[in-house]
Amino acid sequence: MDSFCDVLNYAIDLFIPSVVMHKSIIGRALRRYPSYIRVLFKRKLCLWQQVKRYPHDSNLRARYKQLTLDCRAAVRDFECKQETQLVDSQNISNLYKHINRKLRNSSSCAVLYDQTGSGFYSDLDKAELFNAHFHSVNVDDNGNLPIFSRRADANTKLDTVQLTAEKI
Repeated sequence: MDSFCDVLNYAIDLFIPSVVMHKSIIGRALRRYPSYIRVLFKRKLCLWQQVKRYPHDSNLRARYKQLTLDCRAAVRDFECKQETQLVDSQNISNLYKHINRKLRNSSSCAVLYDQTGSGFYSDLDKAELFNAHFHSVNVDDNGNLPIFSRRADANTKLDTVQLTAEKI
């Protein structure tokens, strides 16, 4: 009998689209770190694949969590060293470039256009535009449930679900 996690992972793989990242794209993201950090990331990826393959192995999951903490610490230390070197170099131009790069708001949404081609720049106008679009494409609930064919055996039942901090 499959566990709840197996059924849930199967459903996620079946219904949620995934993006295949090519090694060249992954490599570009990791290239700015030194080799010892890239090695940590590769080990973390291998462990993640094993955790995904064997989700009930608590020892494997603990090793993955520890490696995740090690990766974060290594990246944090590397970036602190880079910033210290930047300050110690006394190159004011590079210092201001670094500060401006850090202050740049990368989470903002670009200009949005409606069907008429009018541009929206403020966050409130963008929110109204998104609201109007989602209101036009969503439908009101009429209370009727669609008919889905059964994907599991008729005798498959979910008895209990236990969520604890150790398993998450």
